[in-house]
Amino acid sequence: TMALLTLRLEGDPILRKKAKPVREVTPHVKALLDAMLETMYADQGVGLAAPQVGRLRRLITVDVGDGPYKMVNPEILERSEEQQLDIEGCLSVPHFNGTVYRPKRVTVRYTDENGEEQTVEAEDLFARCLCHEIDHLNGILFRDLVDEVIDMENPSDEQIAYMQEHHLLPEKSDAEETPSAAEDEEA
Repeated sequence: TMALLTLRLEGDPILRKKAKPVREVTPHVKALLDAMLETMYADQGVGLAAPQVGRLRRLITVDVGDGPYKMVNPEILERSEEQQLDIEGCLSVPHFNGTVYRPKRVTVRYTDENGEEQTVEAEDLFARCLCHEIDHLNGILFRDLVDEVIDMENPSDEQIAYMQEHHLLPEKSDAEETPSAAEDEEA
């Protein structure tokens, strides 16, 4: 295994800068992507952007459970009108969570680690993660976009009411009798 990279935390000026495009996928770029992925997994993240490890390059790694993506110069081509609201966190903003509206679906074009141009259609968590990571490349932190701050350890009554209103809490036990209804809501 390679050395893990050091995470930069909120307050570090690099997180507010715009990352520069990568001209060519060199062995150095590939090694950086590999190290980013290792670092992301070690910190139990689902996404990581190069500025979070102190590199101002347009590189992200993402894995929401269906295998790793290593993306060079990713850009969002299309965003759905339909939005999704969910709770986000960030490796660079520890001990802070809040809800963010994101497009339900996005189309992202990027160059892969072999230098080939790719396009991916992402939805739900994958779309959310891509938006969050591409924001990092533009100096945007999710805190800037938060609709409601949520204390995950000890949510206030207001935060619980907000989460209930927006269907962000697991359904009450009566949902166990009708699992099909709960599944329909997910669709």
